[in-house]
Amino acid sequence: MSAPLREHIEKIVPLTDEEYAFVISHFKGKKYKRHPFLIQQGDPAPCNYFVLKGLLKLVFTDDTEKQH
Repeated sequence: MSAPLREHIEKIVPLTDEEYAFVISHFKGKKYKRHPFLIQQGDPAPCNYFVLKGLLKLVFTDDTEKQH
């Protein structure tokens, strides 16, 4: 996880090794199987995600029950 995350951050701001060590200490790697729900409607978002492989899908259901 380390290299892609660092490259992504350094597109915005350069980091020293010490600064990056501090940043990476706030992340942990986790693998998910296909089709799990990370967050359900009404639940608070406990964290941010940085996707290395695959994709996430966000679905919002409006008042008329239409999914966006």
